[in-house]
Amino acid sequence: MKVLIIDDHDSIRDLLAMWCRATGRRALVAAGGAEGLALLAEKGADAVLVDVDMPGLRGPEVCRRIRAQSPDVPVVLMSGRCPRELAGLAEACGASGALGKPFDLTLLDGLLRGLVPA
Repeated sequence: MKVLIIDDHDSIRDLLAMWCRATGRRALVAAGGAEGLALLAEKGADAVLVDVDMPGLRGPEVCRRIRAQSPDVPVVLMSGRCPRELAGLAEACGASGALGKPFDLTLLDGLLRGLVPA
């Protein structure tokens, strides 16, 4: 499984990329929404993890654009916002799921397994 990670924080991108490799997944990383969309168009991905609050293109807009271009690619919004607000944002932009920060990697693993069958 190839996972595109879009987050403006180096530490989050690095952690998720290491975790992907440790769990047998391939990781693509982008520091912002525009970069992530370009990477998705160029290299493709089986799933996208995108931060809600980034400079420039924010996560919900990135999700909407992915939905328009690649409707079958699952998108998971990530944020430290309250769970109810995050769930509302995810529903409004058509995300496949939402993950609160700080997140539990076991929960993320289950979420990805449920979204992208082996």
